[in-house]
Amino acid sequence: MHNLRARRWANVAAVYAFLLLLSIVFMGPFVFAFLSSLKDNPTEWPPSLLINQLRPVNWGASYRLAKQGGGNGFLGGMGPGGSIEFEVTYWTPEGQEPAPPEVVIPRRVQGAPPRRWP
Repeated sequence: MHNLRARRWANVAAVYAFLLLLSIVFMGPFVFAFLSSLKDNPTEWPPSLLINQLRPVNWGASYRLAKQGGGNGFLGGMGPGGSIEFEVTYWTPEGQEPAPPEVVIPRRVQGAPPRRWP
C-alpha cells in the first residue's frame, strides 16, 4: 500500500514537472518578447533583459523632468512657462567655439496631430 501511494505521488510530480516545462517552452518567448518591447532597441544583439524603463533610478529622473516641464510629476508634459534643466556633452573640433543648444517646442494646434521631426 505504501509503495503504491509513493508511486502515485511520483507520477503526479512527473506530470507537474512536464507541464511546468511545457509552460516555460511555450510562454518563455512571449514573456521575452513582452520584456523586449519595453526596451529602446528591442532587436539588439545579443539580447539582454536590462530594461531602462524598469529601473527605479530612471523613474526618479523621469519624475523630476516631468515636474520641471509641466508641474505634474506623474502626467508630465510641457506647461506654459515650463523650463527643463539639462546637461549636454559633445565634441567640437579644436578652435571651433561650441554653439549652445537651442530647444524650441512648437505650439500645438487643437485637434492636429503632433508634428514629426525629420
